[in-house]
Amino acid sequence: PRGVVDPADFIALRFEMVDLRARLEASEASKAMVETRLAALDSTAGIPRPHIRDAHDDMHDATRNDSNVHNRISEFETQLGAVAAAAAAASATAESAALKAMAAAALVSKAEAISATASAINPAAHGITGNPVPAGQPYPDPVLVARIDALSAMVDAQHAAQPDTNLGARIDELMNRIDAAPDADRLVALEARLEATPDVGRLAEIEAMIGELAGKVAQPMPPPLPVLNLASPNETDTATTARLDEISERVGMFDALAAQVAQLNERVLAQAELGAQLGDLRDRLRESPTTGDGTTELRVQVQALAERVAATEGIAGRIDDLVQRVASSESRTHYSLEQLSAIENRLNAVSTELGNQVSELGRDIDGFEGTGAPRRNGNGASNGHVSEEVVVALQNAQVKLAAEQARYEIAFRQDLATLAEHVRRTKQ
Repeated sequence: PRGVVDPADFIALRFEMVDLRARLEASEASKAMVETRLAALDSTAGIPRPHIRDAHDDMHDATRNDSNVHNRISEFETQLGAVAAAAAAASATAESAALKAMAAAALVSKAEAISATASAINPAAHGITGNPVPAGQPYPDPVLVARIDALSAMVDAQHAAQPDTNLGARIDELMNRIDAAPDADRLVALEARLEATPDVGRLAEIEAMIGELAGKVAQPMPPPLPVLNLASPNETDTATTARLDEISERVGMFDALAAQVAQLNERVLAQAELGAQLGDLRDRLRESPTTGDGTTELRVQVQALAERVAATEGIAGRIDDLVQRVASSESRTHYSLEQLSAIENRLNAVSTELGNQVSELGRDIDGFEGTGAPRRNGNGASNGHVSEEVVVALQNAQVKLAAEQARYEIAFRQDLATLAEHVRRTKQ
């Protein structure tokens, strides 16, 4: 009967679970805020690129796709940081709750062992008969019982050495104080704390908010806002600036490449014009009479045109090389987009799974009121008894949640490392 856990520990555990939900909501909100800010920075950092005609239009599409890939990589890095922070907070909360429950169970086991030892030594001296406490009477505090039993054992040892007639009366008085009903003010305070816990409506509202946040993550990104100078809640200003600098460098590189292609196009057009002029001159040579002065002048012009054509012989090969590079970059971009889509789907699935697990834990805690919650007797007093099976079930659920969160975090880090390696190879 003395193997009882204090209901205050379960109340504290319930408040910790509510705090865990609040942290998850805060992490989702911060993730959405960072996504909005990165979108705003991307909209202001965009630079229009010149349009290239004919066979080089695909280069601009590849350039835009590459910029989108880098922007989405930045967003997923921020989302991964937020999810890792939420997982760390949830793991810390679960470990704290598990330690409290284990400490309470160890305390109960220790109190039972001490009480059993003291009862076996001298049951009559302690007024302990081994019978359970009658129905309608509250259970004593296990800590106080353990201390009194230890003192009783010490008194028995001293009494065996030096008998004292007053020790029995004092022991009986202490045991009567243990078996007496607890203070009514304390019972009222415990009932007030129980009634102050979040109700089912509040838990349902929190679950609805978590579902709404998961839906927002799954939806496409909203149009960017014209806001730039905002402080990051996760202290990632330096990382964001570095990413923006890298994006600017990449944009400048693609702009330079586009300018080179445009220049090559102009040179190809000039070469075509030179070929047309050369054809006209040849026609004129065929039609003109074979005079010495006219032929010499025409030959000089033809030689000059031939030299200009020879200077542009390597342009066609360079254009083919650029086209191949653009095609290769486009294939890498498509592969990166597919990987980003897969990571996004996994992130949405993890957010939904975490929300469902938190909801299940909330329903388990709410179920304490029907199965393992403290029962009240006819006088309105609480007997403070909570089933230890409920404690074990709650511990297992918390350990499972922490393990799954750690597994999700490791998987996300591996996916992000793979994607970063692919982007690095693309840059090279």
